[in-house]
Amino acid sequence: MHWVFQVKLHADGSVNCHKARFVAKGYTQDHGIDYNETFAPVAHFNSLQVVLAIATYNDLELHQMDVDTAFLNRVITEDIYITQPEGFIDPQHPDHVCKLQKCLYRLKQAPRVWNNTINQYLWTNGFSRAYPDPCIYIKTESCGQCIIFLYVDNLLIAATLSLMMEAKGLLSS
Repeated sequence: MHWVFQVKLHADGSVNCHKARFVAKGYTQDHGIDYNETFAPVAHFNSLQVVLAIATYNDLELHQMDVDTAFLNRVITEDIYITQPEGFIDPQHPDHVCKLQKCLYRLKQAPRVWNNTINQYLWTNGFSRAYPDPCIYIKTESCGQCIIFLYVDNLLIAATLSLMMEAKGLLSS
């Protein structure tokens, strides 16, 4: 585990903010010990074309959302222990380790955990996965249809205006 520091810039080159992230050294993980599954579905480009065609034909609104910290704060099932983060070492117990309860960036299972989380959330809120692409979610109501196209941690939503506002409120919560 280590810190990654980054300076974010505005378009004109001035400093926007300073970012610090604590990331995992995923390359040190061992299959069957630190993780079991890493697979998470990724949407097909042809599926995006179909969603855009449906949205155009039905005159649906299109909105894009980026899920901030999608891979963080997701509960992991494997037992993963890390050394104490630099700058946060307990002086009374410098040799102790920390057990992760939630995902970090660069953990091998982070994309799968995120996908399982968003899939469960959408399913419990009335969406169903489209066949054959597991990254397209559809919810049909009397006032129309809402389609969510998921690409890793980005969402493209196609829906009528009322369903769009409902879906964005649901996802924002």
